[in-house]
Amino acid sequence: RRSAVRGPLHKLPEEIWQESGPEGVIRSPAAPAEATGVTLSGNWDTMLPSEAQLLAAKSPTLRTLHHARRIEQSLLCYDRSSWLQDDSKTTGRSEIRPLGKAGPLIVCLDTSGSMMGDRELLSKALVVEC
Repeated sequence: RRSAVRGPLHKLPEEIWQESGPEGVIRSPAAPAEATGVTLSGNWDTMLPSEAQLLAAKSPTLRTLHHARRIEQSLLCYDRSSWLQDDSKTTGRSEIRPLGKAGPLIVCLDTSGSMMGDRELLSKALVVEC
C-alpha cells in the first residue's frame, strides 16, 4: 500500500527524508497544519499555556523552573506537524499514517435567509470547488 498526505490512518512502513530518493510521504514540522498531540520540546511558539504561566508567575522559583525546562528541552509543547510529499526512504519500521483513500464528505451548508444571494452562491461554489 502506498501512503498519502490525506485519508484514514493505517499501519504502513515508516518513511524519512532522503535527498534524491523516490517520492514518498514524510512527517514534517516545516508546514504545521494540525496539532497531533503533546510532546517535550524547547519551542516557545508551541508551548502549552500552562508552561507560559510558569514564565508569567511572580514567583522567581516558578520562572526559574520554566527556564530550566526550556534549557533541558522539556517544556510541554503541541506536536504540530503535517504529512508532506517529498523525497524519502523507508526505515524498516512501521508507523500510523494516512492511506490516501478518503471516505465520503458530508457538508452542512447554511441556506437560511441571512445567506441569500451572493453569500449562498459563494458558499456553494466553495463546497463544489473543494
